[in-house]
Amino acid sequence: MNWYKKSSISRYKKSSISRYKNKFAERKETLSNWIDVWNSIRTLTSKTPNNGIIGNINGITMKLVDGDKVKLQHDIDFVEGGNDKAYDYMPKNEIWIDKNIHSHDWQFICLHEFVEKVIMERDKLSYNEAHKLADEVEKEARLLHS
Repeated sequence: MNWYKKSSISRYKKSSISRYKNKFAERKETLSNWIDVWNSIRTLTSKTPNNGIIGNINGITMKLVDGDKVKLQHDIDFVEGGNDKAYDYMPKNEIWIDKNIHSHDWQFICLHEFVEKVIMERDKLSYNEAHKLADEVEKEARLLHS
C-alpha cells in the first residue's frame, strides 16, 4: 500500500514539473516584442554618455561602470552588465554596463539587461528563466545588427 501511494505522489510531482517545464519551454521572446525599447537603446548608445549615464527608458537608468571595481567591491562574477533584479547590490531601477567592453556591445548588453529585468518584474520569473529569454532577444539583435 505504501509503495502505491509513494508512486502516485511521485508520478504527480513529475507530471507537474513536466507541465511547468513545457510551459516555460514554449515561451519565446523575440526582438519584435521589444522593438520600441531596442530602437531607444540604439539611439541612446550611439551618443557619448554624459557622466557615465547612457540614458533612461521607462524610468530605468542605464549607466557605465568600472567592471573591475564592481568585481572587487561587490561581485567577482560581474560580467559585462547587470540589473537590480538580478543583483541586490545595485540601486533600484538601474542597469549597469561595464565601460571596459567595446562600445559597440553596449547596445546589446543594455537590451539584454532591460529585457531580463522587465521579465523578472512583470512575469515573476527567476533570474535563470529571464536570462534565457533575454539571451534569445540579444542573439536576434546581434544577428540583425552586428
